[in-house]
Amino acid sequence: MTPPPAQPAASAPTPATFPSRRERALLLALTLIACLYWGLTGRSQVPDVFDSREYAWDAWHLLHDGVYSEVQRPGPVEPGIGREPGYPAVLAAILATVPGLGSVTAECLARPEGCGYAAWRPALFFNGVFIGLAGLVLFHTMRLLDLGRLAAWLAALHIWLNGQAARGREYLLSDHLAMLLLALASLALVWAYRRGGWRWPLAGLVVAALTLTKAVFLWLAIPALVIAAGASLLLRRPRVLAAVALFAVAYAVPVGAWMARSHAVAGVYAISAGRTATALSTREVFDHMTPTQYAAAFVYWTRAMGDGLARKYFPESAWRPFDLDNPQGFYAVGQYRTAPQIDALVEGRGLTRVAAEQIVARDMTAAIFAHPVAYALSTLPD
Repeated sequence: MTPPPAQPAASAPTPATFPSRRERALLLALTLIACLYWGLTGRSQVPDVFDSREYAWDAWHLLHDGVYSEVQRPGPVEPGIGREPGYPAVLAAILATVPGLGSVTAECLARPEGCGYAAWRPALFFNGVFIGLAGLVLFHTMRLLDLGRLAAWLAALHIWLNGQAARGREYLLSDHLAMLLLALASLALVWAYRRGGWRWPLAGLVVAALTLTKAVFLWLAIPALVIAAGASLLLRRPRVLAAVALFAVAYAVPVGAWMARSHAVAGVYAISAGRTATALSTREVFDHMTPTQYAAAFVYWTRAMGDGLARKYFPESAWRPFDLDNPQGFYAVGQYRTAPQIDALVEGRGLTRVAAEQIVARDMTAAIFAHPVAYALSTLPD
């Protein structure tokens, strides 16, 4: 008898997973162009003010004092918690290794105008690199899913050509590092799903890095793990449960260690602190829009052309509060009204900043619940 033809191994990758040599060359060329374009365009005279100043000081203390602290002055300083540690850690590594950043000093960081664009330009270039690499990673994620070349190229081009997603690259912000980490997390999860084994703890570590860069992903990872573990138990899938356990341990070790550090330093299990009250405040302030402002919001927040249309068809009293640079506008009021409240609690009642921030956050939550209809309606234009 003629033996049956040999079957390919189940784990062998499909040909579609691997781009051709010509396609790889084109992919690398476009990735390089995207990195250079987004890294070299966009300019701000004050890249290290407001939120960026906090990241800059966090990175400075990591590099020069060996501690993570939100204090905005030269060391020595006490350890503290503030922003998520992911981006400051990367920024500290950039400061330590990239030539041309010697003009960044504690003295210029302490100035109201910061150190300026020229001092930070080599570090800001990396925001463009993160964007370019995110498109490359997403391309390979789509290929690993066997969704075809067209889907892979569209996914990559959506990142590379997305000016809206590239906004803010001229500032020291964590958004574009988070974009790359989210792309890497997607790739790691798909790879783990396809191949299993040690790739599950690798995926857990990548998602942990994403969480330590944007704490909001904690509230995605925990429910997902609970649902996956519960489903594997109900369906009696021990191999799935083992994969969930591997992922969970790898995820919990770095995230849990940082939260334990926060508790040791400030008495609260948290990835970051100081932003909850501000976030709630920025959201609550829109509950007080007038009917005309509410109508203008639908127009003003339309991408690309909305602000111009709002200026044309609405009175200034309706659209002006939506301008980010308006010191009496919704954004500025929401962002900056909580700090004086926290300061007053610290000075008047002798509380730590973390405890004071939690009180203000509870007050903002109560204010939101006091106007539930306005809150629900204000979510629609946003």
